[in-house]
Amino acid sequence: MKYIEIIIAFVFSFALFSFVVYSWDADLIISMITQNPTVGTNVTAGAQKSHSDQTKFAQFIWISPNGTIAKTSPEIETTSGGGIDYANDSYIVDEVGTWNLTVRFLKQQGQEVAINFQVFTVVATCELSLQSSSFDFGPVQPGATSGTQSITVSNSGSVSVPVTINGTGWSGTSGTFDVSKTDFKCSRPTGTSTCAVSSFTSLSSSDQSFATIQNGYGVSGDFGVTIPADQAQGSYSQTITFTSTC
Repeated sequence: MKYIEIIIAFVFSFALFSFVVYSWDADLIISMITQNPTVGTNVTAGAQKSHSDQTKFAQFIWISPNGTIAKTSPEIETTSGGGIDYANDSYIVDEVGTWNLTVRFLKQQGQEVAINFQVFTVVATCELSLQSSSFDFGPVQPGATSGTQSITVSNSGSVSVPVTINGTGWSGTSGTFDVSKTDFKCSRPTGTSTCAVSSFTSLSSSDQSFATIQNGYGVSGDFGVTIPADQAQGSYSQTITFTSTC
């Protein structure tokens, strides 16, 4: 609280001993032309002000969620029409979070007459992709364990995400057997991805930690199945689900 009081006192002191060059102006309207942006989106914004102030230039200042200035546009010459002066600018956003777009309107270069700001949020996207949607263990004898089958799980979203795994029980033409007969592990992480399970573990119908996968990279999932000794001959299948959260 003491820090806030010091800042307020400083602002009042500044106003008393300085000329007010500009003010926050509700007549300066900023609109986000691009809606619901994600990382990598080229965000376009427009700004307009009443032509009665005869502004000639506009400048757009894009401030990232961490408070740093990501882009300061040149002083762009405004376009007039229908009683307003207006200008557009764009920026490819590269960070998730709340951005601040500050716009200055000027009568001439360097002579500011109005300033306002708009906040907008860049949202994260969670999306996983699989190298293949299925694999086949081939013929396996009762009481035996299959060879290992592998599949690549990639993160095609905009942020690193934790990934969980679960499975259904096996079912087929001659009966069922338990989900735990499938073993899995994570291997060969790329980028800064990390595996949560690096040795073979029994699969469960409940979510289990699998990996944290960096966006744009992937890991391998390795699988094997052990057939119960008394299992009837037949064709069996199981569904395995990977889930990401952001």
